[in-house]
Amino acid sequence: MKKRNLLILSLMTTTLLLSSCQREDMGATESGEVNFTVTAGIPAGIATYAEDAFSHQGGAINVDPTQYDLRYILEVYTEDENPVRVYRKTAIVPDDFSSDVTFSARLVAKKYKFVFWADFVEDGSTEDTEGLHYNTDPLTQISYKDGVSLDDLGTDMIDAYYHVEEVDLTKSQNIQGILLHRPFGKIRLIATDQLSDGAVQSEYPASVKIDYKQIEIPASFDALNEKTLETTLTIGDITSTTTVEDALVSSNTYSGAYLLGYHYIFATDATSAYEMDVTVYDQNNNVIGNRSLSLIPVEKNKLTTVIGNFYTNEGTLQVVVEDPFEAPEIELPVPVSVNTQESLFDALENQEPNITLTSNIDLDSPISIASGATEINLNGNILTSSLSNVDLVTVSDGTLTLKNGSISTMNYGITNGGLVADKTGTLILENVDYKTSGTGLFLQGEGSVVVKNSTISAKSYCVTSNASNPAQNITVTLENSTFTGSDPILLNIPSNITIDNCEMTGTMHGAIIRGGTAKISNSTLTLVYNDENYASIASHFENRNWSSGNEVNVAALTIGNKAPSAYQYPTNVTLENTKLVLDGTYGSYFPALYAYANQGEGLGVTLNYDESCEFGGKDVYGSENIVVNGNPVTPNEVISNE
Repeated sequence: MKKRNLLILSLMTTTLLLSSCQREDMGATESGEVNFTVTAGIPAGIATYAEDAFSHQGGAINVDPTQYDLRYILEVYTEDENPVRVYRKTAIVPDDFSSDVTFSARLVAKKYKFVFWADFVEDGSTEDTEGLHYNTDPLTQISYKDGVSLDDLGTDMIDAYYHVEEVDLTKSQNIQGILLHRPFGKIRLIATDQLSDGAVQSEYPASVKIDYKQIEIPASFDALNEKTLETTLTIGDITSTTTVEDALVSSNTYSGAYLLGYHYIFATDATSAYEMDVTVYDQNNNVIGNRSLSLIPVEKNKLTTVIGNFYTNEGTLQVVVEDPFEAPEIELPVPVSVNTQESLFDALENQEPNITLTSNIDLDSPISIASGATEINLNGNILTSSLSNVDLVTVSDGTLTLKNGSISTMNYGITNGGLVADKTGTLILENVDYKTSGTGLFLQGEGSVVVKNSTISAKSYCVTSNASNPAQNITVTLENSTFTGSDPILLNIPSNITIDNCEMTGTMHGAIIRGGTAKISNSTLTLVYNDENYASIASHFENRNWSSGNEVNVAALTIGNKAPSAYQYPTNVTLENTKLVLDGTYGSYFPALYAYANQGEGLGVTLNYDESCEFGGKDVYGSENIVVNGNPVTPNEVISNE
């Protein structure tokens, strides 16, 4: 076998801004070395520990100085096109974070950039002790240490401070009043729901899961150039207990609010936006609330607070940023609850962006989304269809997200599409169990589909495109999902296809990629063939061209094109850690992979796979113009993987 976080607390950050530095001219010469001293610290307003600290505060206020010390680092760089570090020194502030530090050294009198960094270390640390969470040598490449996770980003010990100061040692050698500020934005979630008078203790919010939906956040920071670097940290979800506090938000106090959590994220002066799902549980681990948040702004040295009702679904969630934040406040709409087809269609007609089903709904009329972004949370319910051979959903020039439930369309013929992405429409399925007697997801125009954490079972195609439609360039993203049908994946127009951690099982093909660029990773494509006509099917296309649909050579994966006029575009496929499996009574009579290429220049097949791939049978290359791992193959070449 070939192996092949609008209204945010300032955190007193107005004091974090650089105050005017005091400089004393020591009469330095224009050349030669001079002695210098520089004094730095964090602003007094955030440097004093308080036992009754709250979530709008951070770092030095919330971290106990009897348990941790504050470590300062100074690096000095030449002011050149390619800066060179000429000095580095570390100092520890024990017991009292309000104390400043003073660095003294001797350098050639010229212009420099002084780069300061401060973070928390264990109590009793020395200048040589490694930091708790950061690699800091050099300060141009500050990064998280191995093992840092979302749990750590939700603690105040992760907080840190920095500053860059231009210093001319020919004019001043005693620099005072350097104030450091944060390289982070901080996201926090505050629930202000009012429970009913009859609520018992067990129904109160006890824990919360915050799912950042596998977002990649900056994992490194260049303090000299004050920017994040390209390295990232992938964060998913974390579950933690809730905390009751009198939450301060923009000078307003919300008594008895629930702190659901907060996280520090490396940020720049520009605003980044994040999305997350927030699920609240009671003391019996029952779900009492679920909110999806998007476009949550994060900016360096600012606190973003999302405040409102998280588990009663009444009122709005408000996103506020202070210190200051110039963008207008954002109100996230409360989901509209529906339990009938009529109420669902009313919500859609009113262009409600967030709709939640409170019961199963059977549709006898199709859904059409022509613009805007709509999310339908199935909320564990089933959306069924009494329609016959009429598309249940059509999305054109807008976005529809279906999540957290089931869809069933069992009155369809095998070639009819149940959910259609048309024109520039985008159709998203998240955590959905979808069963259909026809075609699952049907792409037309330049539509896009995204399937995550879902299961699709179709009589024919789970995901397919329409080659007869003149538009092209569709986008398909499939992640952590299972697809079962005669041909789970059939994509036959120029496409951008990404498949990761998926299972595709078909009775005719695992997948057909007839054009475009596809990357398949960490997945399994299986052909299960049990029909006794295997012999005639195996030889059917020996002397004839491919037709439309799935009328192509049977294999676990079939790529390219065998037709003289139609489907005239290139096919590029990359496989990483992917298995091609042959199963069933007669599966072994077919190849694991079959490739055939158009014969025009730039129209061929390019296949690349890594050593972790497994081909559970032969691979067949039926024509010229095929390149595999950089090497042209011989027409009708058959490679046995036994």
